Formats: sequence, C-alpha cells, structure tokens
Amino acid sequence: MQDPQPMSVSVAKLWRTVVVSIALLSVLAVACRANPDAQSNTTTLSLTPTALPDRAPTATFAPTTEPITESTLAGKIYFTQSTGGIMQIDLASGETSQLITVPEGAFMAGVGVSEDQSLTVAAYAEAPPEGVPQLGETGLYIANYDTGAFDLIIPSDSQYESYSNPLISNGWLYFTHYEPLFDDSGIFTAASMTIERIPVDDLAATPEVLLENAKNFSISDDGSRIAYVEQDFDNLTEALISANVDGSDSQVLVKHGEFWALEGPHISPDGETVLFAASGERQEVAAMRSGPLMSMVRGPQPAVTKHGPPWEIWTAPATGGELAQLTSLATDNPWPNWSPDGENIIVLMPGAVMLLEDPAPRFISEAFGHGEAVWVP
Repeated sequence: MQDPQPMSVSVAKLWRTVVVSIALLSVLAVACRANPDAQSNTTTLSLTPTALPDRAPTATFAPTTEPITESTLAGKIYFTQSTGGIMQIDLASGETSQLITVPEGAFMAGVGVSEDQSLTVAAYAEAPPEGVPQLGETGLYIANYDTGAFDLIIPSDSQYESYSNPLISNGWLYFTHYEPLFDDSGIFTAASMTIERIPVDDLAATPEVLLENAKNFSISDDGSRIAYVEQDFDNLTEALISANVDGSDSQVLVKHGEFWALEGPHISPDGETVLFAASGERQEVAAMRSGPLMSMVRGPQPAVTKHGPPWEIWTAPATGGELAQLTSLATDNPWPNWSPDGENIIVLMPGAVMLLEDPAPRFISEAFGHGEAVWVP
C-alpha cells in the first residue's frame, strides 16, 4: 500500500502557497482602489452630513446624523486610506483634513501616532516603476507633515516582504513583520510573521523579535500586556491571544478556528477588555475556513462577501471569558479602536468612520476604503 505521507506534505505545501497567493491578491485589491481625489492638495471636509454616503456598507440599523461638534468627544483621530494618505479628524472642530497624500501608484497601510502627536510612523509602499504592479511591499516611514514626504526607517528588502501595524507605546515602536521564505529555486516554502519593536529614541536599532507567528496587535497603556492574532499557517486558522509583552502568561481569548478571520485587536485603556473585528460564524471546522471550494461549501452569500464573509465588531474579557458581539454592520475588514478614556469606540470601514453608540452608530467622517485608525487625546 502506498505511503500517504508524501501526499500530505504536498497538500500542506499547496495550502501554504495558496495562503501567500491570497494574501498578495488581497493587497493588490486594496492597492487598486484608487480615489480620484486622493492626489489633490490638503483638503478640509465637513462633518455634518445629512445622510450616510451611498457607498457606505449597509448596516442593519440606521446611523444618526447629529453633527459630531454637538458631542462631548475630544482628541483627534488619525486614519489611513490605501491611496489617500493620512487623514485626521479634529473632534473639537468637527473637521477632517488630509494631512499627507501619496503619489500615484503608492500604497498606504497602517499608521502609529505617539500620544503627544510628535511622531507619526506609517506602513508605506512607494510607487513601483511604470508597468510594475503595486504589491504592497511596505516599509516603515516617518510621515513628515511639513514637507509632505516620508522618511524611511525600515525598508522592505525582499520579494513580498512587508511591515504593518506600526504602534508607538511607552517609548517603543512596535510593528508586524511578514516575510515569505523561498528555496534556491524560488519556490515558496514557508512564511515568517513576527511582532517586533525598536526604541523610539533609536529608530536605527536592530529590531527585537517579541512573538513568532503573530500579527495585528495592541499594547496595554502600561506597556505590560499585548493582545495579538496568532497565525497557524499549516491549518489556516487564527486565534486571539493575550499575554505579557515577552509572550509569557498567555491567555487564549478566541481559539483557533472559532472565526474565519480576526483583525485589529485593541486593549481597553483600563486593560480589562479586548476589542476586535471578526469575520464569519463562530465555528469549529478549521478545514472549511477558506480555499477555492469555500463558496460551494457555504452557499450564496451577501454581496460584501466577495472579499470573504462579513465582519463584525466584538469584545472579549482580557483574561478570557464570554465574547460579546457589538455590531451588525455586515462590512468588510473594519478597524476598531477605543477612545483614550475607554468610554467610546470608533470603527473605520469602507465608506465611513463610525462612532458606536446605543442604539445606532454615528457617522463621523467619510472614508473611501480600508485602513487603520488611532484615537489620541
């Protein structure tokens, strides 16, 4: 009887190849969402709309239209748009401004802002040569608002290598580093995905690796804890983990295979709750998670699922326990975050930046695509 092991290894390698292919296609899809106004000079937009923009995702409840300037919200919200640069919402004045634009063909991913707003670090891919596709091979750059330029900190040096999720906390710049690994023949063999950090006062330092097979994370306000998405490349599943920054005392908040995908975990300012986005029904069958047969297995889906199952916003106790679903947005790859005092939650999603309120969310600002958002005092 033929030994089945070689077939299993081949299948595993095939699935890993599919993972990389899907990831790259996702990057391309986001990078190609061009905004005709993204290349214009700095603009100021009104934040007192009469209705949610038509291109915003359809929610199961209607957002309020109360002007944001009539609220008691304070601070500033920074968020990125793939081809639109870095935007800022001034909650005191109720205005959204485009702080920095990106050249045609360039790609903007995540943004990290220091609490005193003196340092902004972006995950950014420069425009490739003419005729070469934008693959989202992002490096880390300081956003220089005075000159409108990006000053390089860490480059993307190898094919498909990328840096993402920059976060500035307690004197450190944290980030996710992804690098596919190839053999001498150029065949993909594995992937490295790590959470790393460098000191803010020495941005030329060699990065310190904190966690392996980890991405999309946040650090507690006191700098002691981290919440992150753990990636299992072999079984194509993700889990949500809380741990000390050095990886010790880990707690599983969402186990592998419970959701189809996880994104944007953020620890509340009091350290008690982790906010995150999740896609797909809570379920146990990891083997059905993704792949070419997914549409046949799952049957007809809403239009938003052309990029995967719809996403919602959830919370989990930071020490483990029952999960709570906060929204019914049926949106695509949202990015949630807390206010500095932990009293409010925003969600950046294709179409809008929303403030979660009971019984309905409030529209804060227009957003034409995916990105990341941070709320500073």
